[in-house]
Amino acid sequence: MQNFGSLFTNGLLTETNLIHGRAMHTIDDHQRLSTRGAHSRLMLYQLPLQSGSEPLREQISLYWVDTPNVEIDYGCDQALAFDPKSQTLWVFDNRHGRLLRISNPNDWQGKLLVDAVIGQRNKTDAEANRGRDRPDASSLGHVADIRFDHHGNLFIVDNNYEGHPNGRILAYLADDLARDSSLFPDIAAKKLFVADRFDQTDIIRIHDPVDRPFSPVSIAFNSRNEMVVGNDGYYRNPQRRSVRQLYLYRHPLKKQTPDAVIELSLGAAGELNFDQYDNLIVQDHTWVKTWVINYDRDPAWLHPLPAP
Repeated sequence: MQNFGSLFTNGLLTETNLIHGRAMHTIDDHQRLSTRGAHSRLMLYQLPLQSGSEPLREQISLYWVDTPNVEIDYGCDQALAFDPKSQTLWVFDNRHGRLLRISNPNDWQGKLLVDAVIGQRNKTDAEANRGRDRPDASSLGHVADIRFDHHGNLFIVDNNYEGHPNGRILAYLADDLARDSSLFPDIAAKKLFVADRFDQTDIIRIHDPVDRPFSPVSIAFNSRNEMVVGNDGYYRNPQRRSVRQLYLYRHPLKKQTPDAVIELSLGAAGELNFDQYDNLIVQDHTWVKTWVINYDRDPAWLHPLPAP
């Protein structure tokens, strides 16, 4: 067990290789795990983790591809994802409301270069939704999670716990991501979930039980490219709330409404993952538990929803 007394000097944290808060993670094709470390900077470990494992690198700096001597001011609180198709690492920069694409994550010992930005039009702007009153198909608010499906499409949970703009999930298609090679690509999300319009923004509120998420916080894809959405919903009936926090989308690119509720009783969903056997691994953000279920082998977890 870690001797926590050794970590502090005059009340200040002295070690920087600790995984902070509810940091999420991503794993690349060389079994390297990226996550948030100290000061909201990236940290890299080699898997499998063993007793006494040290990071390959910590407090990682990022640089612009067109001006590689200029370090980027960024802060990654939790959302990041590796795209195995393009061999790139994507990081949400909370300080500037933007997604940064790292073009050369395999060069982790040298300078990591950002070659694409989603959410802002230049290197310095930082306002949510680019300073507009309402979002659109290219702007971002406060992102809780990002994931790639098995076809290289980028899904962005544009929301966070306790209610943040914009209360939705966006999907950027793989063909659009590959089409524009500029630093600030002129692309937009083509698919929308939870919200009904790209210019809609919802802040969390008390609901009667409903059959769709309204405050998404996490997503995961199984081997069939089905999508599970974790929700941070608040309901008038707390018993109904606990079993309305996970939603299954069988064909998310064809149908943007859920097909079933996964009735696992949760405080609130945290990070979601599927393993190689399609077991769904659910971090309970509120009740400090980790659940493993398989709704294929045990469909009793599912409560099918009527077609809209």
